[in-house]
Amino acid sequence: MAAIKKYIAAAVIICIIILMAGCEATSLRSCGAQQIKTSAGAETELAQTTTAETTAETTTETKAAAQTTAAETTAKETTPQTTAKETTPQTTAVETTTATSSNLIHGVLPARVTSHGSITNNLGKGDWSLEFWNVGQLGGGDYSAASANVEIKEPVAGLVLQYTGSFSGGPNGDIYLTVNVQGQSFSWHARLNNGQTATDDSGNTISIDNPEAFNGWVN
Repeated sequence: MAAIKKYIAAAVIICIIILMAGCEATSLRSCGAQQIKTSAGAETELAQTTTAETTAETTTETKAAAQTTAAETTAKETTPQTTAKETTPQTTAVETTTATSSNLIHGVLPARVTSHGSITNNLGKGDWSLEFWNVGQLGGGDYSAASANVEIKEPVAGLVLQYTGSFSGGPNGDIYLTVNVQGQSFSWHARLNNGQTATDDSGNTISIDNPEAFNGWVN
């Protein structure tokens, strides 16, 4: 009888131990599950927080980029555009002769004067070509000479007369020319009119090609 009681007591103790162990295991599993849930929740909250921060950063960057683009676009639209025009200064070369007091004669530089046209005199009618110096005899012997060629058209076509002579000088000077035809001498005289034209003794008026040669003349 006593032995049976011992066995029963031992069995009861074993049952109590088994029950206690089961409770602890259950408690441990519950705690573990709660910890797992807590960890999962924390991770979820962390993920949500990170996503929110990322979204906020992205939104901020997008807004900043949009504002920058808008500012650049506005600046481009409002900034006046200036087109640089290439300009090349144009220089016209003007040929000039330096005049000094030592080479001026009556205020002008010595220059050749010419005249071309038609003329009628005692030898006939023809085409005229005349040349002389503007300063004439007033500039010295080197500038006194004058010459002319006349190609007769009427009455004897083809006859060329070569006149030689002198010019007194100045815009109102006198031209004296002579020519020999078959041993006979013929003379021709004309006077300038302000360096613009010349009129001979027969009333013929010829134009001077370059009247500017007398510009600045001083008597």
